[in-house]
This record gives sequence, C-alpha cells and structure tokens, in this order.
Amino acid sequence: MPIRRISHVFVAATAWILVAASGCETGYYTHLVVGQIAVLNRTKPINEVLAGTTLTESERAKLILVKDVRRFGIDVIGLSENEAFTVYDANGTEPAAYVLSAAEMDRLVSYEWSFLFLGKRLTRDISIGTWPNAKPND
Repeated sequence: MPIRRISHVFVAATAWILVAASGCETGYYTHLVVGQIAVLNRTKPINEVLAGTTLTESERAKLILVKDVRRFGIDVIGLSENEAFTVYDANGTEPAAYVLSAAEMDRLVSYEWSFLFLGKRLTRDISIGTWPNAKPND
C-alpha cells in the first residue's frame, strides 16, 4: 500500500476514534470513513490509467482534457503545481462531487472564507487580466 494511502487511512481512523470518544453516534461516521477509505483505495494516477487499456475513447479524451486544463492552470493562471487533478477514481456512473460557484458576470474575484480551525483563507482571483503569466490580448 503506497505511503499516501496509508497516511489517509491513518487520518480517517484517527478521526473516527476521536468521534467515537466524544460520545457521538458512530454509525454515520463509520459509513463516511469506510466510504472514504474505499475511494482512496480505488484511485489511480491519471498517467497510469491512460497507459492502460481499460478506458473507452470518451473516457480517455476526458482524462487528456483534465491534464490539459491542469497544465493551463499551472502555466497560464499561475496555480500551484500540487497533486490536485492527478488521480482518477472509476466510481461508476455517479458524479464524485457537485460544485456550486457564484461570481460576478465578468470575473471571479477573491472571497475571504472563515474556517473554524483553519482561520481565514482567500480564494484566488483569476479575473482575466490578473493572471500572473497572461500575455497581452489573451
């Protein structure tokens, strides 16, 4: 089992123990922990999946698009190059997540979020014209 997966399992198990020790109902949280461990065990690096033969042409095209969009975000917008958007989870036909965002009609502007344990965090402003690596007339 890769180190990344072991550390995720450790964190999930620790979280479950803390919840159980607090006297909270553990059935619901057990379901969440088991589900998260299943997701972590199913994910594979995109490059590894693309090298295999299990994908349909449509799935292959979508994963190549994910890689291209990620590279655009890093090279043009200036986003951090980290592990985001580098793994694939063949979870069946259900969406992995739903994302809702709202912004002004002509730009995405920074918004300061306030988290209980993490403190305040600004979202990244990716308005056209403020991209760090943008060229004129992009």
